[in-house]
Amino acid sequence: MLNRTYKVRMASSTLMVYAFVMAQPTQTDPQFKLRFPADLKMRVEHAAAENNRSMNAEIVAALEEKFPPLMPGSAKTIEGRVLLWLAGRIRRRRPEPGSARDRQASAYEALAARAELRGENE
Repeated sequence: MLNRTYKVRMASSTLMVYAFVMAQPTQTDPQFKLRFPADLKMRVEHAAAENNRSMNAEIVAALEEKFPPLMPGSAKTIEGRVLLWLAGRIRRRRPEPGSARDRQASAYEALAARAELRGENE
């Protein structure tokens, strides 16, 4: 999930409001054809309608819940720990979603995940 901060002005003070939003797929995200049984498709359609999302967004949300991103303390390989540390340094400055720094942090996180998978298979 992405962490966004919104500033709301109220009379003489400023209130910081934090909102957690699900990562939104973009047109540049890789596409993946998927076949699944008709009854499962109906369940996904129903869940998507209940949550006011598209089927794609519902599937992405379910997969993100099932496969959460690596946390800095969970990396077992040195490569994974270093890459997550670098991503964390970038994320602490709260880059705008979609900015070059945000994409760089995402790339470090993806490389860390690959390093962890590679480390498990060795």
